[in-house]
Amino acid sequence: MERDDNAGEWFYNVRTGLVEHGRHSDWRDLLGPYASFEEAHRALEIAKERNAAWDGDDAEWNTPAPPPRDEPSDSAGDTAS
Repeated sequence: MERDDNAGEWFYNVRTGLVEHGRHSDWRDLLGPYASFEEAHRALEIAKERNAAWDGDDAEWNTPAPPPRDEPSDSAGDTAS
């Protein structure tokens, strides 16, 4: 019996717009691997959803945290020099 090294590996080819079982095309044209044909068929939708989630994470990461409340702020009455 011949071994199928591509069992369960499905890819979406962004150049052709087709789903492939196994890695037959240049890797630069492929999204995946995916576990099923249906999942690979939704590759662009999945990528869009992931990008939106990551954009939200980036916005949260790039927002500066407010200063801690328990530290005293600079006051005009500080006389130590």
